[in-house]
Amino acid sequence: MRKMSYIFVLGALLVLSGSAAKADVVPNDDPRIGGGGTGSCAAGSVDLMSATQSFSIPAADLYPPTGPCIVDFTNETGGTLTFVTVAVGTAFAGTLTCGLDAGSPFTSFLEPPATAPNTCTFLGASIPDEGAFGLTFGSTFHPFCAPGSTVTNGVCSNPLRSLDGTASTTPEPASMVLIGTGLAALVTRRKKLRSIPRAS
Repeated sequence: MRKMSYIFVLGALLVLSGSAAKADVVPNDDPRIGGGGTGSCAAGSVDLMSATQSFSIPAADLYPPTGPCIVDFTNETGGTLTFVTVAVGTAFAGTLTCGLDAGSPFTSFLEPPATAPNTCTFLGASIPDEGAFGLTFGSTFHPFCAPGSTVTNGVCSNPLRSLDGTASTTPEPASMVLIGTGLAALVTRRKKLRSIPRAS
């Protein structure tokens, strides 16, 4: 009798663990921003001209018939970017998550991004001037949808017409280094000139 009860308990545990495993693979309807990758969106690229740059991407460009695509961001700040923070300004449904996708030659994100209600921060970047990096806004089961929307097979019942956001960066311009070197040389020269005794 005891053997039968053990077998019953073991069987029940197996059924429960199987159903828990199935629950894990249910697609998440929350939106997602992924860092890295190469551009594939019809929108082309967003040029980052300063440390804080606003952008607007039509939803049709984010979700073409072929599925979600990667938006190229090009560093036009004049220096190397050390991190990129992307804040979504448009109201959207779901909880935003952040992740690292396959990197492009100009991307070297070293740490997972931090997650905030509407912001993803990608750390450890080393993106040179004129370098490009890709950001995926949403994915097949993580699209950006308007509030109150439901998602079925990656399609929003009430999709966003456009996704507006702000990209904040920390450029390290080479010109700042040159200016600093020039000032240091000027100060050194002045000190030397002062130390030379004048002929009377």
